[in-house]
Amino acid sequence: MYWLLRVVVVVLLGLISTPVSSLECEYYSSKECGYSNGGPCESSRRNITCDPDGPSKVHSCYVLWQRPNDSDQQEVLQLKGCFLNDKTCIGQNTCIEKKQGKKHESQGTKALYCCCDKDYCNQEYHWDPAPLTTTTPKRKQQVEIEILRL
Repeated sequence: MYWLLRVVVVVLLGLISTPVSSLECEYYSSKECGYSNGGPCESSRRNITCDPDGPSKVHSCYVLWQRPNDSDQQEVLQLKGCFLNDKTCIGQNTCIEKKQGKKHESQGTKALYCCCDKDYCNQEYHWDPAPLTTTTPKRKQQVEIEILRL
C-alpha cells in the first residue's frame, strides 16, 4: 500500500511540474534584412515556437515599434518575437500599448511596446494611449492665493 501512495505522489508531482505548453509568436527583426527604406522586410517575418525552459518560465509574444511624432509619417516596426517572464503580459489576448511611449527627441519618434500571451497574438498591434490630463493640483493654487492675500 505504501508503494502505491508513493507512485501517486510522484505522478502528481510530475503533473504539477510539467512545463506549460509552448507559445507560437510571429517573429520579425528589421536588423536582419538590412532595414533602410522605412518599409517592412518580409524575408525576416516568420512564425516561431517559444518553448518554456521549465515550469516557472512563462513566454509571451511582443512587438517593439517606433511612431513618429509627426502623424503624417508611417510607423516603423523594429522587432517581434518571444519574451520571457514579463508578468504584465499575462492574460493579454491582444497586443495593445496603452502608455504614451518613450520619446526619442533626437529622432522625432517615440518607442512603443506591447505584449500578449496567446498564440500569434502579436501579428497585429495597436497603440491606444490613455488621454493626457493637464490639471494643476488644487493645494498649490490655494497656497498661492493665501500668499497673495497676505
